[in-house]
Amino acid sequence: MSSGRSTATLAPATSRPLRIAQVSLDGHLPRYGIGLAVVSLCRAFARRGHDVRLLCRAENARDVAPVPGLTVVPLARPAGWGPGSWAYARAVRAALAPGVDVVHVHGLTRMAWWLRGARARRGAPLVVTAHASDELGPSASAAGDAPAGRARRHARRVRAVLARADRVLTPSRFMAARVRAAGAPRVEVVPLGPTDETPAGPRAHEGFLVVALARFVPVKGLGLLLRAFAASLGAVGDARLVLAGDGPERAALEAEARALGVAGRVTFPGYVDGEARRSLLAAADVVAVPTLGAYETFGLAALDGAAAGAAVVVADGGALPERVEGGAGLVVPAGDVGAWTAALRRLHDDPTARRALASVARASVPADAWGGVAAAHASIYQSLAAHRP
Repeated sequence: MSSGRSTATLAPATSRPLRIAQVSLDGHLPRYGIGLAVVSLCRAFARRGHDVRLLCRAENARDVAPVPGLTVVPLARPAGWGPGSWAYARAVRAALAPGVDVVHVHGLTRMAWWLRGARARRGAPLVVTAHASDELGPSASAAGDAPAGRARRHARRVRAVLARADRVLTPSRFMAARVRAAGAPRVEVVPLGPTDETPAGPRAHEGFLVVALARFVPVKGLGLLLRAFAASLGAVGDARLVLAGDGPERAALEAEARALGVAGRVTFPGYVDGEARRSLLAAADVVAVPTLGAYETFGLAALDGAAAGAAVVVADGGALPERVEGGAGLVVPAGDVGAWTAALRRLHDDPTARRALASVARASVPADAWGGVAAAHASIYQSLAAHRP
C-alpha cells in the first residue's frame, strides 16, 4: 500500500487471478498525474498474475509500454452523437467480452455514467475511483464555467454514478468525505503509489535545491513559493528553485522571478517525466506543495518527494496533510508567505533536521508500493465478484 496512514482496513488480497477492465479517458495518460497512476496500477495487476484490459484514448494507447498480462484497448472517441458513437459503444462492449470480473472506471466521466447500467458492462460489478474534486462541482469544467444545461446534466450523471456504482474508491480520507457528502453510499479509501514505480534514492549534489512539480495555475500557489524562496534564500548563493510544469501563469512567474532578483537561480524546465523526473527528485533537498485552499485530493507530488528521499513541505488544505502524517514532512498554512519563508529557511539552516525528516518520509513509502495498492484493489474486486449474480 502506498501509505497505510490513509487507507481503510481491507480484507486480505485474493490469490485467484481476476479479469479486470480498467477504463481511463485521462488526456495525459500515461505521462503524469491520474493517467500515469492508472498505468502503474495496471502493470502491478499484471505482475500479480491478473488479466488486465486497459481501455484508454486511442492517442494514448501507443505510449503504454506492453507487459505480459496487460492488453491495451484504444478508443477513438467521437465528436457528438452519430454512427461514430455506436462504433465507440461497440468497441467498449467488445473489450468487456467474453467477460470480466470487474469494470473499474477512473473518474466520474460520461463513460462511468454509461456503464452504470449492468447490461452495458455485461453484469460485471462497477468500481469507480473519484480522483478529482472538480468533478463533484456544479459543472464538468474545473473553472465552473460550463453552460447551465451542461452543468445540470453533469450533476445528474455524477449523482447517478455515485448511487449506482457497486463501490466508489477515493485516494484520500479528505476525498472520501467529499464523495460521501455527495451521496455515495459505498466508499473506501485506497491511496496511490508514487509516480515512479521504482523511485531513485537521494543523490549527492552541491547546493540546496527546492523543487515543485505542478501546473502553472493560481490554485497551485507557485507565486507564493517563489516569493518565499526569494525572502528566505534570496541571499544564499547556492540555493536554487525548480518549478517543473507549465500553464497559463508561466510568463507571470518568470517575470516575478526577475522582479525579485532571483531569475538566475529559478529554473523552468517544463513538465518532466521519466528519467528527467527521477533525476530531479533524487537531487531535491525539499519538495514543496504550496497549493491554496482545499484543492488537492491526494498530493502525488508530495508522495513522489517522500519516495525519493526529499524533505516534504505541504500546505494545510485538502488531502495534503495526509501525505506527511507520522512526521514524514512539514505542514505549513496555505497562503502564508511568512510561514513558508520560515519553513524554507529552517530546512536550509538545519541539515540534520532536514535529513531526519527526509528519512522518515522515505521509510513511509514501501519498496513495492504499487503491489500493495494492487492487492488492496484486488481484495475489493474479489469481494464484489463473489456476490455477482
